[in-house]
Amino acid sequence: MLTIVIVGADGAGKSSVSARLLEDLPVPTRRMYLGANPDARTHPLPTTRAVRWARARNGQDQRTGGPPKAVRVPDARPSGMARRTGRSARAGARVANQIAEEAYQQAVIGWHHARGRVVVCDRHPSADHFAHDLAAWPGQRLSRRVHGAFLRRCIPAPDLVLVLDAPPSVLYARKGEGTLEDLASRRAEYLAYAESADRSVVIDASRPFDEVVAVAHDAVAAELAR
Repeated sequence: MLTIVIVGADGAGKSSVSARLLEDLPVPTRRMYLGANPDARTHPLPTTRAVRWARARNGQDQRTGGPPKAVRVPDARPSGMARRTGRSARAGARVANQIAEEAYQQAVIGWHHARGRVVVCDRHPSADHFAHDLAAWPGQRLSRRVHGAFLRRCIPAPDLVLVLDAPPSVLYARKGEGTLEDLASRRAEYLAYAESADRSVVIDASRPFDEVVAVAHDAVAAELAR
């Protein structure tokens, strides 16, 4: 009854590796996507679906945003009481929905554990928001501090963290998304998250795919045996 988390910057191969583990592990296993992309999220709340529908109806991008940008900058402060109040209300609603959804996802993980299943998570909120919500920094707004407190106190740490690590140039060549600078910053954040975890394994994701899967499989097998 383990929670295995696979993290890495875009292009590292998280989805492919988690899918193979689902096929290869010799125990009942379920896969969940816990990233910030609502289009791929395994268990979105009805409120998240409603926001996506409303944004699409207004001609806006349905994606409500991914993890925070790799570079931390102080949040801009809108001028005027009405603007500040409106922004605070929207930020409060967003973080309330985010917390509710993450609590629901954790309940689903617990439901699988109660039935003797290993859960393999593609991304994890504690990893995606490790450097931006969990860690305090100058200019951090209240909603992020509240979210960080929730992650620290209410979301259990995973039993094993697998970090798929590769140079930014390799990651960019695979997907062509973001910039080399952003990928390097994101890579550093995931490595820092792995150092904070009780049990983690950093895997060279620039190696052939079958070798990456084999290392990941051996790490999970060792954790099951332990």
